[in-house]
Amino acid sequence: LSQLPDDAGDTIRIIKIGDYDACPCSGVHVSSTKEIGKFQIISTSFEDGILRVRFKLPKE
Repeated sequence: LSQLPDDAGDTIRIIKIGDYDACPCSGVHVSSTKEIGKFQIISTSFEDGILRVRFKLPKE
């Protein structure tokens, strides 16, 4: 929790991805990816047991 940004709110949610992962988050999430439509995966990395997926949304 020491890595939270200064503008993080008072509420921390636990985001679960099935039985794979659960992590604290103070960011914004959609209930389903169908809410955002198309997105493009820019890059992926797996380092020190951490999987990162970077993506972008099309400009409206």
